[in-house]
Amino acid sequence: MTPCKRQIRALFLCIPWLMTISSVFASFDSDFAVVMIDTNSEAKLGTFIFDRSLLAQGIEKAAELGARGVVLKFFMDREKSASGDKQFADALRKVPVVLQARMDDTEAHPNPLPDRFFLKELQAKTKVSGSSGWIPLPAFAMGAADVGFVDFGSVEVPMLETYQGRTVKSLVVCCLEVGTGSRASFEKDYVASFGKKLLRLDNKYGIKANRPMKDQLKYIPFHSLLAGEPEAAGVKGKVVIIGYDGAHIHSTTLPIGGVRAHRAFVYVLKSIYEQLE
Repeated sequence: MTPCKRQIRALFLCIPWLMTISSVFASFDSDFAVVMIDTNSEAKLGTFIFDRSLLAQGIEKAAELGARGVVLKFFMDREKSASGDKQFADALRKVPVVLQARMDDTEAHPNPLPDRFFLKELQAKTKVSGSSGWIPLPAFAMGAADVGFVDFGSVEVPMLETYQGRTVKSLVVCCLEVGTGSRASFEKDYVASFGKKLLRLDNKYGIKANRPMKDQLKYIPFHSLLAGEPEAAGVKGKVVIIGYDGAHIHSTTLPIGGVRAHRAFVYVLKSIYEQLE
């Protein structure tokens, strides 16, 4: 066998091994797809905030295209149109959907947080705590696969929080669970495990994300998802994060400067996901 043929044969023998390595060290981009309601989406669908029937259509389309989960970056704690809310609640049965919550002790009448969203096996001393907040409506919480809290505005991220005296997960932890396909386990020495992958936390169950080098987020526009345009096929087999990237959103301060809040969340999640060992 000539040297050239030996090299070609060796390359083909390595391909299955290389494929195994790539599946073990999956990247954020291979496990997540980002969908944003941007100015072009608003031009086609109307000014945000949309009726929830449109968000329901987004969930349904993601399910139809083969997404394995959806994470919504919107608070669902107040009633809107009856028809839109019903369609949204029905859409939660199409694919696993993770909803977000946050602490707010000025909220006089919070919706109840179902018992299944508390970590019963862990009483953690966390940096963030509260007795009230923006909790998804009962009909939405009932259908959600998970609910995670988002009480951070920088690269310092609480992975666990304390709500009404009990431990709850952050939205970042919920995303890591869906992305890895493994439920989080919080072990001694402040180590979180997601299956065989580990994440080292500080003594308040927090972690620091690495700063993005540039504010350059690649995403699928929401209207393209609804229309089933070719780029929407990129959600297949992935966890779809749906957020807002138009003009009517506040900015979060990152080391690179002010970044629109839902973009900043994606950058922080990506950094933490890539810290998994």
